[in-house]
Amino acid sequence: MKHAFTAMAAVLCLSAQLASAQQAPNLLADPGFEEWGGDPSSTNWVVFNNAQCAGITPRTKSWNVKMWGGFKNEENHSGIYQDVPAVAGKSYVASAYLRQNSDDHLAGDTVAWMKLEYFDAARSKLLVTFESPVKLDAKSPSKKYIFISTGAATAPKDAAWARVVVLLRQGADNGAGAALVDDVSLREVP
Repeated sequence: MKHAFTAMAAVLCLSAQLASAQQAPNLLADPGFEEWGGDPSSTNWVVFNNAQCAGITPRTKSWNVKMWGGFKNEENHSGIYQDVPAVAGKSYVASAYLRQNSDDHLAGDTVAWMKLEYFDAARSKLLVTFESPVKLDAKSPSKKYIFISTGAATAPKDAAWARVVVLLRQGADNGAGAALVDDVSLREVP
């Protein structure tokens, strides 16, 4: 009975923490890619490898981002990221919605997820990384957005920047498919 009470208290505490984070303002610029969709020269998001703003079944409004592999016969990564000032000792939570469509379903070792990384003031030293435990892969449902989150992650000593990364990894098997991302957020946990 004591263990069940402790587990229930932990679940309630985490739920309250995530709920309060959802009420805090989103620290990211253009989290739904509406500015980028209307202006391809927008610099809010950094793109690496095979990712582009698209209007393919967005979760909200008109735009989202499509990510796919490079078909290089070796592991490769594609995606987007954005850096935001962070304060050491404060906690943040990153979240997003990922989707795959049945006509471009992920296959093989291809998987998509998100990370929250903390950097020093010069952005030259990665201090720590937190990853979403939920990932989009070949076993995930099609035609449905799934919510992913890093959970609350405290910025370590010397942290000055938080980097929100949404990425797709294609394995050496060249697994096909594309992941769609929309409504990315980074919020301070009060």
